[in-house]
Amino acid sequence: MRACMPLFLLTIVVLLAACAFPTLPETPSPTTTAFRTLPPILYPTSSPTVTTIPSPTIWYTPSPLPPLPVFATPDSVHMQRWKEYQEALARVLKRSTPPGRKVLCEWIILGTSKDAIYVWALCAEQERNDFYPGVSTPAAIYVDSTGGVVRVIAPELERIPIRDIFPENVAEIIFDAYGGPGAPGWLDGGFEQLKAHLIYRFDHPDVPPLVVLSAIPAP
Repeated sequence: MRACMPLFLLTIVVLLAACAFPTLPETPSPTTTAFRTLPPILYPTSSPTVTTIPSPTIWYTPSPLPPLPVFATPDSVHMQRWKEYQEALARVLKRSTPPGRKVLCEWIILGTSKDAIYVWALCAEQERNDFYPGVSTPAAIYVDSTGGVVRVIAPELERIPIRDIFPENVAEIIFDAYGGPGAPGWLDGGFEQLKAHLIYRFDHPDVPPLVVLSAIPAP
């Protein structure tokens, strides 16, 4: 069994800005850096609202960026409650954001249990047009029997051991996020797509996060 990695290594502080994309580190050390906005991904130009399933009017367009890993897919409740999940993640991951400033989140579902959704989340605020301070870290979204949010715990932010919150199979996915020497982790590529889509959504507020958009079947 792999030894548990130090907690402080699992959270990235990112500043998404108009600069060149750096290569993500092979070891998950906390970083503060800057990213430029990517060329826009081709999405429909209309601004429909996706609030219920079925009959969505937005569809996912494959990106030229490295693909996102798929560990689990959202169920119908997740598809309908994504705004609630985004707000709950934002309150925890970006708790110091000034009042009134918009915060958006993207996330990858790592696994689920009866009362929790385990994710790797990226939340950022728009400080100005080309500057997006953000935090990326694993989190557990605890839900009630209807799928409503009860609370969110981001273990690294609370100094809680990963294995105290996540089941073993999910903990192993978290520790594999960055891989090792000569073996890129799953987060190295897909993270770029999360950042690009998050920035896109600041100008297109009705577009859902990738975790939802990519699960909507095209016509």
